Amino acid sequence: MSSSINVIFIPNNDDNYCYFCYENDMSEGFFVDVCESHKAIQFAKDHEFTPKHLLTTHKHADHSAGNADMQKEFPDIKIYGGEKDQVKACNNPVSDGDKLNIGGMSIQCMHTPCHTKGHTCYYVTLDTSEESKNELQRNKDEKTSHTHVSGFDKAAFTGDTLFIGTVGKFFEGTAEEMHSNLERLHALPSDTQIFPGHEYTVSSLEFCEKMDPENQKLQTVLDESRKLLDEGYPTIPRTIKEIK
Repeated sequence: MSSSINVIFIPNNDDNYCYFCYENDMSEGFFVDVCESHKAIQFAKDHEFTPKHLLTTHKHADHSAGNADMQKEFPDIKIYGGEKDQVKACNNPVSDGDKLNIGGMSIQCMHTPCHTKGHTCYYVTLDTSEESKNELQRNKDEKTSHTHVSGFDKAAFTGDTLFIGTVGKFFEGTAEEMHSNLERLHALPSDTQIFPGHEYTVSSLEFCEKMDPENQKLQTVLDESRKLLDEGYPTIPRTIKEIK
């Protein structure tokens, strides 16, 4: 029997992604970066479960504005966020190196300051001895149009630190800090699937293409990304190996 991390995309605003991540039982999974709370609340109602966990990468409203409403709707929910970031409604602040265990998954908290002082990425692995899959599969829920990806055993939710083809703006930090963040993220296992907070891939790679027009790998990923968007799918995820 094989096991897999499952991630469902819940689009927020114009280009944000809220994610729901679980292994086998949705009631034991977690949300990442809820901005539009009504969408996350409806998702939970549609799938008939009460959310227990919400991970927030950083304090900006497009990643945390829904936290208070989620806490009001689900009073027992645990809301995680970087201790240095004053995340809205956070009742479980985390520090660099903290580890969480949620629904059969092990989650390592990685403090990645620069975009904000307390920005935190979450590295997720399966907490199981079962054989795991490593062949990405994409599906779409015909009723909700939510994309569902599976077939992997390592994932990182990188918020506004690392995207496919770019990094987040340096609002509260330095280039040296971002460089250190990238070295840490690049050191993750090469097959780790990366889930950024926004759909920035095509515009970012089009800029990269102007800077590096002879890069065939870059062109291939850009073409594949455009095709995914044309088919109604996110360009995300990509492995850390491809991003490097």
